[in-house]
This record gives sequence, structure tokens and C-alpha cells, in this order.
Amino acid sequence: LIFEYLLMEKQLCSYEILHSEARIILDGTTRQCFNST
Repeated sequence: LIFEYLLMEKQLCSYEILHSEARIILDGTTRQCFNST
């Protein structure tokens, strides 16, 4: 379950980065995505 959640989270990060990169950077979410890899 945890693994599935992490996998989903990574896919969501990728999707969000592709579709709203500017907002992601402002939110600081990009850093979290890269830290989790």
C-alpha cells in the first residue's frame, strides 16, 4: 500500500511538473519531488 502510494505520488509529481511547472516551483513542490527519488 505504501509503495503504491509513493508510486502514485511520483507520477502525480511528474504530471504536475509537466502541466503547471511555474506553480509547482512557486509552491516548492518540485524540490520535494526530486528529494523523493
